[in-house]
Amino acid sequence: MPADAVGAVLGTDDPEIVHRRIELHRELLEERLDEQRRALALLERLLIDAISERRHGSVSRPAPRP
Repeated sequence: MPADAVGAVLGTDDPEIVHRRIELHRELLEERLDEQRRALALLERLLIDAISERRHGSVSRPAPRP
């Protein structure tokens, strides 16, 4: 949680402000987690495709030099 948000939470007596700040931070964390999950899924697909290509010999290799 950013320092200003922590300060706002610690400096208030209003439970609604605390709730809103915590909820906003939770949403931010969930968005970041979703981004990381998408990145991991993409990485996994790329790695599995690379393994599959190696196993099946379909990797494009440069032509031999004369």
